[in-house]
Amino acid sequence: MTGWGGPMSRRQPSNDSSNKDNNSLQTQILTKPQDNVGSKNLRSNEFPDAEFAKMKTIHQTAPKVDQDILDQIINGSVHLVDISFDPIKYNKKNTNVSYSGVFGRFCTVDWSLHKNDPAAHPMFRFLVQKSPGCAKPVNVNFKEIVDKVKEFDKTNNGNDVHVMAPKGFVFHESRCGSTLVANSLAAMDPSKNRVYSESPPPLEVLKSCGLHKGACGGGDQAIQLFRDVVYMMGRTNDAKEQNLFFKIQSVGTKYIDIARMAFPEVPWIFVYRDPVQVMMSHLKYGPHRANCVRQLSIPPTHLKTILDGKGLTKKKMTPEHQCAIHLNTLCESAVSSFQSSPSYGKAVNYNLLPGILVDSIVPEHFGVPLSSADRARITEISSTYSKGKGEAIEWKEDSSEKEKNASVEVKSAADLFLYESFRKLEGLA
Repeated sequence: MTGWGGPMSRRQPSNDSSNKDNNSLQTQILTKPQDNVGSKNLRSNEFPDAEFAKMKTIHQTAPKVDQDILDQIINGSVHLVDISFDPIKYNKKNTNVSYSGVFGRFCTVDWSLHKNDPAAHPMFRFLVQKSPGCAKPVNVNFKEIVDKVKEFDKTNNGNDVHVMAPKGFVFHESRCGSTLVANSLAAMDPSKNRVYSESPPPLEVLKSCGLHKGACGGGDQAIQLFRDVVYMMGRTNDAKEQNLFFKIQSVGTKYIDIARMAFPEVPWIFVYRDPVQVMMSHLKYGPHRANCVRQLSIPPTHLKTILDGKGLTKKKMTPEHQCAIHLNTLCESAVSSFQSSPSYGKAVNYNLLPGILVDSIVPEHFGVPLSSADRARITEISSTYSKGKGEAIEWKEDSSEKEKNASVEVKSAADLFLYESFRKLEGLA
């Protein structure tokens, strides 16, 4: 097999002419900008949104798929762990639903690690890091692999591989109990359930056309690619596995409509929490280390509209304001999706966890029956810190402490930008 040396190893392009063949290319991975909000637009014409203002070049080899690699993918012994794009080929402004220029990264994930102890590997990236079979992942042309796999699956008679359709998607505000939800879904019936907790492929697809879907045929390419990614991630050679769940990274909520259009009848939830409590969790180590501050990325005109509505200017915007505005964009995106998809979406307040999972979300909304043993396992794992990473840390309720320690600046920013969205979500819960 062709190896990469590690899950995210990066190689600089060589000037050697021997590398300049049809099987070697410079692909560019799109990453969220770390610039201050409203910074000059650095994005290419192919990627119209500020989410993709910066690009990092990674040297990737995508050789013609040999039979050995194909066989391992077909028989379900290797798994899709990441994707990347050639923006020139993928992000075409046309109405063609088909896509190209997408590369899938595969390796053998040791799912037993997550099934046996979800709290020790609460995020998919930890699971990949701990899986020996992911030391040297392989990179392949994703569309070519999907076509071959689907062709095989159509005539699959008696093969051990089957495809799990998604039972539910979990979107969230961040720092609101979503990892507890993912861990509960994994723990309630480990042999039957596979849970992808913030895995890269779905998010990268959701972001790939930008916030306004100005490319990719107005979003059609991303919709088809999202379906194919979920299809590949749902293939298993474990006969016991039946239920497939995805917890999407919080920023994926901004692109929730792509997921809904790809799977209009798959139920989803949005987990949220009291604004001050969420902000305090983000700002625990200072505003300049807070993800909610660093991840704020919206068009300058949109930002100006938001600030004008509150009588503020960009110069007077504090880190606390930035944090609240970012969280507001997630909550408002969820509210919009609830309003357009009332039958399939559910708002879940942190305060109702884990009881609401057992009482209604899993058995009624996701349609997965729960035995008494399943319910007991959810109760048991909810008593452990959801991000213990191998340490059995007892979970302690900290909402009152967060409220008590909140600064005037945090409370003011939450009042200005978040509580209105919170009240909307409460009305939809």
